[in-house]
Amino acid sequence: MTTWFCLFLLLGAPNALSASDDAEEAGSLSTDAYLAGGYWNRVHRLAEFYWDQSLPALPADDLPSNRSELVIRVHVDASGAVTEAEVAKSCGADSIDEVAIRVLRSAARFPAPPDLGDEWPSHTDVRLQVPERGADLADDDTVRLNGREFQYASYYNGVRRRVNFFWQQCLAQLPRSTELSGTLITAVSATFEADGELMQVAVVDSSGREALDQCVLEGFRAASPFTAPPVGLLDDRRQVHQPEMAFTVQVRR
Repeated sequence: MTTWFCLFLLLGAPNALSASDDAEEAGSLSTDAYLAGGYWNRVHRLAEFYWDQSLPALPADDLPSNRSELVIRVHVDASGAVTEAEVAKSCGADSIDEVAIRVLRSAARFPAPPDLGDEWPSHTDVRLQVPERGADLADDDTVRLNGREFQYASYYNGVRRRVNFFWQQCLAQLPRSTELSGTLITAVSATFEADGELMQVAVVDSSGREALDQCVLEGFRAASPFTAPPVGLLDDRRQVHQPEMAFTVQVRR
């Protein structure tokens, strides 16, 4: 029986919207509207990714009693850099609104927008989901960050995106005879040198399938060297100890 792998990935590269996705979004829109729509869709997906990574750092006591929505208006310039982020619709908690603004203001540069002249809209409203109080914020596919590490979330997000690329390649090469079922999660930790070179990576929570665990480890090794980490992340030995990062595969038969 054929086994299908459904990979729950946060995101690949920021420009990962495929040509077929663009075609579906285009519909009967004008060329300019089509380009703008496709571009802002990529920005929304990347912004949601950064937000998802920040969830473990949200002040739990300030979460709403019911799941709610927060809308942040994000302004970008011609290079894709965020020039401003402001609340368009509050979730009802100023502390959480402020986290969202901080996350998007400090986000890595978004893709550069297409050149549509003076008519180009320089902002978009990003809708973010705010979990209810008591929800488990340590989602399977998040990087678990403490307060200090949260300041450098964009760096860890970059590590994940780079590893994802090689991890997916390894998964695609697994033999069809590999016996897998259900939802399988591999969590790892890693250490980097000041220049971004990988020192070590180790499984801290196995999926129970050695082949899947090895794909994650190979993804890290193939992705090295990474971008040099921010100085503020370096310890006394000028090394960075990455927080636990989980990779999930769901198998459907």
